[in-house]
Amino acid sequence: MPLLDQWKTAKTKFEAATGKKKPSEKFMGIYKKSSGVESALKKLDAAIAKKSLREVAQSKEEFRKTHETYYATMVKGAKAEAGDANYQAELVKLNVALNQIYRQATEAEEALAKDPKTPMTVEEAIGPEAVGALGRSQLLTFAALQGWLGAADAGIIVKEGELGPEKVRAPESAKYHEGGKKALAKAKVLYDAMNALLPRVMERGKAIAAAELFITKLPDHVLGPSEDALQGAVGYWRNAQEEAFKSRDVSREEAKAAYESWSAQSNAFKFVLQLEPLWTNETRFQSDFRRALRKQKGA
Repeated sequence: MPLLDQWKTAKTKFEAATGKKKPSEKFMGIYKKSSGVESALKKLDAAIAKKSLREVAQSKEEFRKTHETYYATMVKGAKAEAGDANYQAELVKLNVALNQIYRQATEAEEALAKDPKTPMTVEEAIGPEAVGALGRSQLLTFAALQGWLGAADAGIIVKEGELGPEKVRAPESAKYHEGGKKALAKAKVLYDAMNALLPRVMERGKAIAAAELFITKLPDHVLGPSEDALQGAVGYWRNAQEEAFKSRDVSREEAKAAYESWSAQSNAFKFVLQLEPLWTNETRFQSDFRRALRKQKGA
């Protein structure tokens, strides 16, 4: 039964049992003023029928405030009819009916929130925990990562045995450095797509599925030992730089000394040493995002 009909039934029973109208305020001391309950419940019924979670929440809050205001009117009515025990008892029943209507509205709201067919924004579907986790990602803004990607010496080594201007290329290093740029670009496409989805309205189940797809694909481009992932590309780059020194026709000691001299000067190498907090943060963000989605999916 619609919530409005339940209220009308409760009013009819009250008036039949007491022989009096329900309590009401007066406008200008003459005309009875509407309690606003029927108007609020009409909106609430419409929102539930529309299956709009946001409108249900707004309408339910409007009804709560209306009930709160009308309760004060009922208290005045009870005082005015202090000598009528039957009126007092029926007034309690009237208030109980309003409380029951509110509980049913809450149950309807909770059912809509769990229904995979309920239309809502993706942000609402994945919930504040997932949205918050997404906002904590630093992948696209981490200064040291931007520094490494833009470092002019990322694919160059100083010629062993000297620290002068003559330099030689390290082809493998350049390849992995370029691979890191490509990995970040692919990750950015996923981030941009996910953020663009947040305000879009779709069925709850499809919204969560879209977020799951995002967090499933993201690690392929960010974390892990693969050279196609950003973290892996950085690791391969670092190893390739060291191997480039070792491969030259010099002793192991000379190669080590040259590598250490280069790493002490290299901006790219200095940036790499600052990336560990980024990998830790991204691991935590991805874990938190997945956990929040599982929580929403099972809600």
